[in-house]
Amino acid sequence: MSNERYSEELKAHILAELEAGASVRSLARKYEPCSATIHQWKRQAAAAKHREFESTEDDESKIRRLERRNAQLEQENAFLKKAAAWFASDGVTNTGGTRRTH
Repeated sequence: MSNERYSEELKAHILAELEAGASVRSLARKYEPCSATIHQWKRQAAAAKHREFESTEDDESKIRRLERRNAQLEQENAFLKKAAAWFASDGVTNTGGTRRTH
């Protein structure tokens, strides 16, 4: 007997009914799969959600790292803006960067 006896659509439909509150026993009576098969699908779906959650944790660490990097770049950008403003001010000439004397 093949493991692909039931379509993915049927599995998804049964799992959705389980999440909505239907019992495994009632679904086994309503559809062809036995209770053990439905329980197996339920475990597989839970494992898939767990794997998805683990990858989300990886994403959260990436977000924290990128937020730190973003803060660093914002500080550097603010410094460069101040430096550019200082160089553009009247205190510096355009020829050689020496200060004017009045």
